[in-house]
This record gives sequence, C-alpha cells and structure tokens, in this order.
Amino acid sequence: MAKEVILTPTAEEDFEKVIDYLNEVWGGWVTDNFLGKFEEMLNALSERPEMYQFVDPAKNIQKYTLTKYNTVY
Repeated sequence: MAKEVILTPTAEEDFEKVIDYLNEVWGGWVTDNFLGKFEEMLNALSERPEMYQFVDPAKNIQKYTLTKYNTVY
C-alpha cells in the first residue's frame, strides 16, 4: 500500500518559487521536465520509501537529490 507524502507549508512555498523561476528563466519545457522528475520521485517515495536515505530517522525525514541543484527532504 502506498504511503502518503506530505509537503510542509515551507516546502510547498519553496516548490512554487522553483517552478516560477524555471518558467520565467528557462521556459515551459524545462519546467515540465522538472515537474516530471518531481512526480516520479513522489510516486517512488510513496511506493518504496525504504529506497531513500534517512537524514533524521526519529522525525522520519528522508532526502533525495532530484537535480544537481535541488535536494528534496
């Protein structure tokens, strides 16, 4: 059974800023590519959370390097 992935309000705000930046500076193709990678990562995390490194097991926080410049916690 898939687990729920929760983004904190801060994460949601940061995510929106990244999307806005990508649209403004790089255009739709790069933004769509980033969104596709992000969605794949969320689906994988939901289905197989054990494959991601824990940075704080007590708080159940994991990390994934999405791109060279973006790490998701």
